[in-house]
Amino acid sequence: MQSAMSVKNSCKVKPNFYQLLSLSSEDNVGFHEIKKAYRSKALEFHPDVCPPSSRAESSRRFMEIREAYDTLSDPHSRRMYDYKMSLVDSLFYEDARGDLSNKVWETQLSGLQKRSLDKLDKKKKKNACA
Repeated sequence: MQSAMSVKNSCKVKPNFYQLLSLSSEDNVGFHEIKKAYRSKALEFHPDVCPPSSRAESSRRFMEIREAYDTLSDPHSRRMYDYKMSLVDSLFYEDARGDLSNKVWETQLSGLQKRSLDKLDKKKKKNACA
């Protein structure tokens, strides 16, 4: 089973569709705002309007923007996308919280181990002196 961190990292390969379209709020964005943002970004990154030197990058960005628009403009696809993103975020949160718990546990164990070794050293010194 994949860890939440690896799921989060694999999702980072695909950028957040809302961010791609420069949309600020995932919850309050309507179809018209999505369409307007898509048109603006499409005009900015369309391969036909970009210089030949950046055509490959523009094509890649344009395809990402198109995928974002196709997903967010369809209500069913958008719900599925939002659901998947919320799962990834909650898994990441749980994983991060688990990492913190592990660090606290490890710190407590190392402190306990150090105290035990100190007591053992004191006993050895006491027995050596006797």
